[in-house]
Amino acid sequence: MSNTLEDRGNRVEQAELKVDELKEDSSRSGWTYGLFAALHTLGWFLVASLSQSNAPFDHIEMVYWGHEWQWGYYKHPPLTAWLAELASQVFGNRVWPVYLLSVMCILGCFQAVWRLGRGILSPWSAVLAVLLITPSVYFGWTSTEFNNNVSAKVCWAMFVLCLYRGIQRGGYCWWLFTGLWLGGAVLSKYDAGLLLLSCAGFSLVHASARQRWKTAGPWLMVLSTAIVISPHLWWMWSNDFATLQYLKARVGAKPTVIGHLLNPLGFLGAQLAAVAPCLLLGSLILRWPLKRRVLEGEPEFARQYLTWVLLGPVVLACLFSAVSGGRLRSMWGAAMFTYMGAVLLLWFEHRTDRQAVRRFLLCAAGLGLLMALGASGRNALGGYFRDKVSRVDFPGERLSQQVQKIWSQQTSAALKYTGGDWWLCGNVGAYLSERPSVYTDLNERLAPWVNDAEFKRRGGMILWPEPDAGDEYRAILSTRFPEAELLETLTITSERFPNQQPVTIGMAIMLPESSAE
Repeated sequence: MSNTLEDRGNRVEQAELKVDELKEDSSRSGWTYGLFAALHTLGWFLVASLSQSNAPFDHIEMVYWGHEWQWGYYKHPPLTAWLAELASQVFGNRVWPVYLLSVMCILGCFQAVWRLGRGILSPWSAVLAVLLITPSVYFGWTSTEFNNNVSAKVCWAMFVLCLYRGIQRGGYCWWLFTGLWLGGAVLSKYDAGLLLLSCAGFSLVHASARQRWKTAGPWLMVLSTAIVISPHLWWMWSNDFATLQYLKARVGAKPTVIGHLLNPLGFLGAQLAAVAPCLLLGSLILRWPLKRRVLEGEPEFARQYLTWVLLGPVVLACLFSAVSGGRLRSMWGAAMFTYMGAVLLLWFEHRTDRQAVRRFLLCAAGLGLLMALGASGRNALGGYFRDKVSRVDFPGERLSQQVQKIWSQQTSAALKYTGGDWWLCGNVGAYLSERPSVYTDLNERLAPWVNDAEFKRRGGMILWPEPDAGDEYRAILSTRFPEAELLETLTITSERFPNQQPVTIGMAIMLPESSAE
């Protein structure tokens, strides 16, 4: 009897020790994740804000689009531009907050993976699932340029998390948030349709997910998504589906026979290249030879679900390219691999002992530091090896100051518009505190917030690159804007990279009608 009681006491003591050990692992892993997330976010924010002389291509475009608060723009849905404008406005019409917004979206992806991983993996494995994706260019190198891919990533990640919670736990809140995040994904980029089709396919194949369609939750998701995206759908209808026309042009309207094979293979190869560093890092903790994990219950359901979420969009994109022959841009895969680390750890046996985890953390930190230093070096020193000024070397702030100075010398009215080359005008619109609106390429279809009559009434500056577009714009001035005064060409020499060719800009000024009188 005493031996029985002693054995029972030992088992209770061992169980308590395991619980204490699990609590310690949970606490330490949580602190590790928090420290990593903070350093990653801060590090890439500093890379973007300190090593780039000028905001990059998409950053400028999003800022000047968002200033107009449209329900759609000729290239993309509106959410990314709105977010860029909000970030800029919060800090008083500044450019740098958009860098912070970009890395915060990446942080949102990490948070979604970690939160989902905590329920289906061990505490340390949940951290490893996040760190495994960090070497991908999609979560580091390209995260400093805020664009539709970046906002789509966080919407995809949160949608996957909320849908999982909705299927597993039910509850109207989860389904409502699922619909809202799906709506955000659609308003970021239309490739959200690939994710939606993949999840719909999973819900039809898997019995427990299929049963949810008999409840009100999924229909609440559908309703909330429809409410979120319906104004944009109306905008598309009213604007001859401009975004779809742009997408068609990007994919390619006249595919070749060989393109039906090479284009999907090219896209798939680009995605493998993007995640190859992640697989290399994963080899440090995967057990060799690879052995499939035996799971049951919720972890097995999660494995099937996340595998569909990961592979479904990739397969559908390749099928679309194979059938249409269209060429898919490599960056269109940016949102597809957020849960790749979790999928790897759910499928294969891996090590979570302290030595393996410590080695993995050191390698992940070292690789992240190398990537950040590489990006900084490219931005800070790359200009010495280029003859032409790149986007991140462009003197956007100096250009905006010169434009404002010329305008102020001619009239006391506020500079309401800049028209002409979108890159030149977009920089003026982003860097001037007055934030003049951009009349993109002097094309009303591209900038429906202004037209020729309004531009003449309020006045503005017309800018174009010389000599590339000089003849074209001088012809436009003589026919559409004869009242405009042609100004001397503005030449800006790089202070940072004297080896680069000067930026030469043609200019004309259209005074407001009241000033002209």
